[in-house]
Amino acid sequence: MAARKIAKRKGPKRVVRRSKPPEREDPASAETPSAVDRPRYYSDKVANAFLDRLAAGESATQICRDYTMPTWCVLKRWERDNDDFARRYEIARKQCCEYRTDEIAEIADNAVNDYVERVTRKGVIRVFDREHFERSKLRVMARQWEAQKVLRHVYGEKAEVELRTPDGLNIKVEERNALIDALCKLVHPKADGKTRPDKHDEPRER
Repeated sequence: MAARKIAKRKGPKRVVRRSKPPEREDPASAETPSAVDRPRYYSDKVANAFLDRLAAGESATQICRDYTMPTWCVLKRWERDNDDFARRYEIARKQCCEYRTDEIAEIADNAVNDYVERVTRKGVIRVFDREHFERSKLRVMARQWEAQKVLRHVYGEKAEVELRTPDGLNIKVEERNALIDALCKLVHPKADGKTRPDKHDEPRER
């Protein structure tokens, strides 16, 4: 007796839709504010925090990368519109330069990475790391240049004294003295107090 075949029923296939798992929020991105939330209007709290970080050795561009701080354009607008902030910003820049200048001795005295170990056929040997040495030298030179430009009255190659006239014109003492000496040579003051020499006292051309 032949086995009876059971016919399979044909019908619509059952489609199982799987729901997508909920996306997990990145805790780092959740805590980081967006660029839209960055401060645009001046506030004493943000300004004081910015100046404190600047005086502690951070550069202004580095601080502006923080989303809790103003952008570079906003910072310069604050400096233009607020005279008190501009004055304090200049003081903080000088304090930052002093902090970097104090780092010169630390960089020069730090010899931890001057030598590195390399594996050769003869074994492990210590060799002088020229790249690290040149990088440390460049860091020292950069701080020296900044100190000579920002704090030139202290660390400059030549001490310069400037005078400011009531109309805001800066006059260097050396240039003023040179101008006075040139005028004295032209006037030839007399011993009796006259400012202009007599005609017979004027030098004759040979």
